[in-house]
Amino acid sequence: MGITTLSLTLFGVGFSGFSESTLDIVLVIISGVCVLVVSLSGLGLIMRVRDWEKPCNLEDSEISAFNSTNTAEFLMELCRSYREATERNERTLKRKATWFTSIVASTLVEIVCVIIMLTP
Repeated sequence: MGITTLSLTLFGVGFSGFSESTLDIVLVIISGVCVLVVSLSGLGLIMRVRDWEKPCNLEDSEISAFNSTNTAEFLMELCRSYREATERNERTLKRKATWFTSIVASTLVEIVCVIIMLTP
């Protein structure tokens, strides 16, 4: 939320500080696109946590452990379940990290645009 607020503030400062030159109009448009990228990716793609995979139901696992005749097979299945869940959750975190990198890059571009517009 702080990054989104910073992005909106920079856009507001850039929008209020531009003269009607072509460069300033282009820089304000770039800043607006950066605000859109920051807002959509930050609030829509990073904050949502819908892709977490749980490895297994522990209550069912406990029942299976007591009823299992082959303990080694049960443990292998449990380990496989945790490995698959961990790998899937790592892919989810990598996607979120990529979006966060785009947010940081967009915010830096926006800061550069505002600095260019505010320098005489």
